[in-house]
Amino acid sequence: MINIALLTSDLDLDLTEKIVSHFHNYPDAQISCVISNIKNSKTKKILRRYKRNFFETDRYKEIDDILTKTKSHYIIMSGYSEKIPPNFSKKYEWRIINLIKSENKITILFEKNIYDDANIIFEKEIEINDEKYIKSDIDNIAINFYPTLIEKIIRNTYKKLFK
Repeated sequence: MINIALLTSDLDLDLTEKIVSHFHNYPDAQISCVISNIKNSKTKKILRRYKRNFFETDRYKEIDDILTKTKSHYIIMSGYSEKIPPNFSKKYEWRIINLIKSENKITILFEKNIYDDANIIFEKEIEINDEKYIKSDIDNIAINFYPTLIEKIIRNTYKKLFK
């Protein structure tokens, strides 16, 4: 079983829930834990029905301990804006998948061993004609694209990284 940790904040609750639900009954992979950098996070209440391990911390030593305890193979960062320390990103090089939404595109990248140094895995620019729909359109596209793309990335890299 492939274990996936999800690092998140309360910035994107719908996407967090979509990722957890996507892997909830998945045969080969599971969300082993959800870690929020927000105290009293709304994420915990929303994810209660999925019965996933849930932690609240922004300390990377504690996060590292949680990842070790839950035997997490991959780390998905969704709305998690804390800067990654170099020793953490080096330890988990090619295992941190960062999901980024901007005004007109969605991006998925592998974090490398230096902060702000990453390999773009997927990027899609969205042409939006009406300014008032930009945020909701980007959110809807991200919610529908990200879980399937995460699944494909994990399927295509797991054997190379862990076997």
